[in-house]
Amino acid sequence: SESLVSKPEEVYQIFEPFMDFVFRRELFMSELHQRKLGYHAPRRFHLDLARDSENRLEEFLGKLAQLSRKELRADLRITLADDNAVDMFGVLRGIYAAAGDDLRRGKCRSFSTQDDGTIYFSPNCYASPESAARDFKALGRLVGLSIIHTRENVLLPAALALTLFKIVLGIPVSLDDLARMQPSIANSIRQMSLMDPTDFNELELTFQVDAADSTTYDLMPNGQLHATDINRNIYLKTLVGFYLGRLLPLNEFVLGVQDVCPRELLCVFTPAMLQMMVCGLPKFTANELRENSVV
Repeated sequence: SESLVSKPEEVYQIFEPFMDFVFRRELFMSELHQRKLGYHAPRRFHLDLARDSENRLEEFLGKLAQLSRKELRADLRITLADDNAVDMFGVLRGIYAAAGDDLRRGKCRSFSTQDDGTIYFSPNCYASPESAARDFKALGRLVGLSIIHTRENVLLPAALALTLFKIVLGIPVSLDDLARMQPSIANSIRQMSLMDPTDFNELELTFQVDAADSTTYDLMPNGQLHATDINRNIYLKTLVGFYLGRLLPLNEFVLGVQDVCPRELLCVFTPAMLQMMVCGLPKFTANELRENSVV
């Protein structure tokens, strides 16, 4: 009913355990449409891009960073230079496919492929947090646009990590999330948590970590502080937080998504649902299935 749709957070709390994905999506789209009317957003907004680009991801993110909230919340269409084709979401889907390909190839330094093949924030971001903040917000906008265009099947085929969507929904992340993306690092942390106090002290660790780019980062202001059995729990928590990016401007990514679709409307979805809406379902070839199947 209209009264229920006007208070989506109450609907979600009452019916959330019983709603299938299609119902959740339609409820979300209905409320989003009502919000658009309230925002007085333009019905349609055209974004100009070059016909050919060596790095479509960088170009697209740069353009999205310049748009206002009203423009982002309109039905986005792409206009390519020297091309008179009318975009009925086909061009937009093509731009997203190219951006996803660039993301997988590592053309944006702020994101990297994890051990499980998913894409997450790169530890390299600690070296340039201001640049990372811009990239995070732009990627958030990219994700948000994919969500509001879910009916048009505008996908970002880049296998974004499930942890990213937990962050969007405000769900706490933990060692289990790190174990999915980087199991070897998570196993090392678990082993250190189980070590005998004497053995742990003999490791002579400090509150510092060496990143993949051979740069040493402090886990706390006094990084030279030795990690002992007394402060072991604090050390391991800060270490997990480092790899999950807790010291990075993750709020910029969330704000980027919120620029396109309000966070309170997204709470109807689970992280896995949002991941599916943005990245689509994984596709496997027959050979891949044979190689990874045990009969």
